[in-house]
Amino acid sequence: MTPHTATVLGILDTSSEEGLARIDGYQLHDDGADDGDGLYCYWMTPGDTYGVIHDGDTWTVAGGVWTEFGHTYRLVAGDRPVESLPTRRGPLPLDPVRVYQLQADAAGDWLVWRVG
Repeated sequence: MTPHTATVLGILDTSSEEGLARIDGYQLHDDGADDGDGLYCYWMTPGDTYGVIHDGDTWTVAGGVWTEFGHTYRLVAGDRPVESLPTRRGPLPLDPVRVYQLQADAAGDWLVWRVG
């Protein structure tokens, strides 16, 4: 078995409010939402780790204490799926065969990690 490694790819462009962070220009769509349109802006909490995984259709996000079992959270920009993450150095293209993690560092910056 080959051990997995993680590599930092960049710092996300984020905005913060009341201790929560969001990726600038992106939202989450909750496929299982019972109310409203299922779109959410604020979704990252320092101390939690979020996985960004391609499910064969779009990029999904998992992790965090607020997620509900049986719900799929899709990363969207307006009404379209995303293909990259905004970083301080520009767009970071996402590779569907890779798994990514988002995690805040001690300074409060949100890092993008490629796993594997």
